[in-house]
Amino acid sequence: MKILFLLRFFLTYLLIVFAGYNFLKVLDISFDEAENKIVDLYVSIPKEEVNNLIKITQISLNQVQNGGAKNLADFKYVNTTILAKWNGKEKKYENCSFKTGGQYARSNDKVSFNIKLEKKFLGRKNIRLRPDATDKSHLRSKICCDIANRMGVPSIQAVYARLYMNNEYWGLYTLMDALKPSWIKQTFNPTEKEVTTLYQCKNGGMNLKSGSASKCFNANDEYQHMTQLNNFVKGVNEAKNINDLSKIMDVNVFLKYVVFEWLIGSFDHFLIYGHNFYFYKRETDGKWLLIEHDFDNTFGSGISLNLWANKGPNQDGSSGNSNNNNNNNPWGWGWGFGGNNNNNRGSEPIKYSFADWEMNIPILKTLVYNNKDNFKKIVREVLVSAFNPTILDPHINELKKFLTPYVKEDSTKGKDGSLPGRINKKGQKHSSSVSEFENNIETSLKYWIKTKFEVACNQYGFSKTEILNEASSYVAKPFDYGNNSKQKQKEEEAKKKQEEEEDKKKQEEEEAKKKQEEEETKKKQEEEEAKKKQEEEAKKKQEEEAKKKQEEEAKKKQEEEEAKKKQEEQKEKEKETTKAEEENDDNIDCWSEILGYSCCKETCKTKYNDKHGNWGVENKQWCGIIDEKCKKSLDENKEKEKEKEKETSKTEEENDDIDCWSEILGYSCCKKTCKTKYSDKHGNWGVENKQWCGIIDEKCKKILEEAKCYGETTGEYSCCEKCKVRYSDKHGDWGIENKEWCSIKYTCKNEGEL
Repeated sequence: MKILFLLRFFLTYLLIVFAGYNFLKVLDISFDEAENKIVDLYVSIPKEEVNNLIKITQISLNQVQNGGAKNLADFKYVNTTILAKWNGKEKKYENCSFKTGGQYARSNDKVSFNIKLEKKFLGRKNIRLRPDATDKSHLRSKICCDIANRMGVPSIQAVYARLYMNNEYWGLYTLMDALKPSWIKQTFNPTEKEVTTLYQCKNGGMNLKSGSASKCFNANDEYQHMTQLNNFVKGVNEAKNINDLSKIMDVNVFLKYVVFEWLIGSFDHFLIYGHNFYFYKRETDGKWLLIEHDFDNTFGSGISLNLWANKGPNQDGSSGNSNNNNNNNPWGWGWGFGGNNNNNRGSEPIKYSFADWEMNIPILKTLVYNNKDNFKKIVREVLVSAFNPTILDPHINELKKFLTPYVKEDSTKGKDGSLPGRINKKGQKHSSSVSEFENNIETSLKYWIKTKFEVACNQYGFSKTEILNEASSYVAKPFDYGNNSKQKQKEEEAKKKQEEEEDKKKQEEEEAKKKQEEEETKKKQEEEEAKKKQEEEAKKKQEEEAKKKQEEEAKKKQEEEEAKKKQEEQKEKEKETTKAEEENDDNIDCWSEILGYSCCKETCKTKYNDKHGNWGVENKQWCGIIDEKCKKSLDENKEKEKEKEKETSKTEEENDDIDCWSEILGYSCCKKTCKTKYSDKHGNWGVENKQWCGIIDEKCKKILEEAKCYGETTGEYSCCEKCKVRYSDKHGDWGIENKEWCSIKYTCKNEGEL
């Protein structure tokens, strides 16, 4: 029989060992894709805000004791950018809220944080990062969340993350979702737009006694009414039996949670301190649910006999645990600091019965001690489904193997001699080497689970073999949130897929944009270098042209001076010739004198003609016109006109010869237009024949001075013959002639057609 028992036990162990690796597999939780995967969170915050964060988190143990924890200031920055990388994926979150978290743990050197996202990460918008600084195993919060989910109660989830602050490694954290109204919406999916019946019991003392509702507050910041919770507490105290309580609360969930507290050794929840939990009134049936969180003080961590110093006898009348020795427990004498051993409970809390553990809370008398068979059934169900060493040890071993390199990284000092993320220099120092991590798991965490399992089986008369046999084939069922979860899951998966595709598309667009910007920058750089080279060549050419021009101007000046001298000599010669001609003119015979009339001195205009010759009028007197003299004068005038035209043509040619500054830049100068289309450091530019051309300001100034109308200065419009105005703008007046626009002459005065 003994061999058969051992064989059955061994086979059961093997089955459960292999099942242990799938501890959460069948539960279909939203954190599943990050299970046994590290999540890297890269937080980006301005440097001055990080300095402010470090300043605010300088908190000593004295500041959190005696109720001071709830009065501490929080750091909060709402424009945080977070890049999450996990399981080969990455996602960027903008405008996140990054805030300090926790209460009593604020006195530790490694600080907790709360994060609020605009879009979901692992199915949640609110997440928490907890260093669990006092937990050398790094497993207590994770294991408790996993047990709660596996035993079928509404619960948060936990995975692991590394935090990077502005790319600086700040250490290993437990990442958990946060119990908020948004969590209720995502899990229970109520029809009401606002969640108004979720109450957080944070500060201690909530035990469902009359008046204890005041220890909690409404989790909806916009709805701080307490009526619903007050009525619930009143209903609990008016209930006569378990049936009355079942009408207003989910008794099964409540009892599973209190059994859970007893088994994991929690003093930080309902049974002892009365905090770190929420009460939620479910919309579908109006019943109240207990939901717990924050599990770092469990499995013997932080426990002290002082917790029971003032309890008094157990309310069920039991005598308690008579064992008064420590039995080589790993926490040392008395599990802490000693204390009153009332009702012979002994000095080993791990061996306390449920009645020993709880603080004589009235509702437990109704639900537990007056309904022992039902409570025993609940205890057995929790042991089979979630709490026994044969299913927990393989799960713990797997997590231990996964966490070891990250624990080593978290316990390695940086160049400045400090451990990662230990920013509270006033706080209690905590460190955990890999050997301490491994030792705490084996001698503390696993020891507690094994011992407490045996205590529970012995107290309630359970066969350990039967429990383990059932555990090997037990299929865990998730809590029924009553929210059409399958349909909602499909919708969320579709939405998640869409968001991932959008993020992928956005990432590709950003990469393409980045590549384009790099190419444009490179092209711009090449263009600037080419432009610089071109400008240097142009400058060199310009200097050479300037030198050449200077030489040409000097030569031209010399030629002009010589021409001027020659011209003066020519004028002097012409003057002498004119004088001689005048003298000759005076010698020409005046034919009219013999008729009693003098000859015309100035005019050659004929007024009368007779047989004697042509007559003109001067000083109202007839005078004879000397034809030979007038012909000579006419020839001279024609010659002068020709000279004048020649001079004018020469002047125009000289104007045209004004240096074309744009030629050194590869463009000709404008021939007709003076209309400026663009200006830069080189000068003004116009357009002729659809090509850019340089405007010679000196030439255009002269043209403008000589122009009869504005159109002539542009080379694009002719002057109007008439003065009829059809349109006016800043350039002047305009008319229409031959079906074409023309520019009104400056001599017109806008008075219509002359």
